Amino acid sequence: MHESFPPLPALSGTFAVRIFDAAKQYADQNNLTFNWKIDTIKSVGHEYKKMSESSIQWIKNFR
Repeated sequence: MHESFPPLPALSGTFAVRIFDAAKQYADQNNLTFNWKIDTIKSVGHEYKKMSESSIQWIKNFR
């Protein structure tokens, strides 16, 4: 049996992609389950109000 990474916290932008890629590479190199995903919300950018509103809908639909 092998370890698994916890779900990825909500991040945005290039920084999130670098973390995602590094975690995926680490999991691959260490035979770990990698169950993270990147979810992009169109037409939001880095506007905190739009991100917050979209996050609420994302959380409601997450399962």
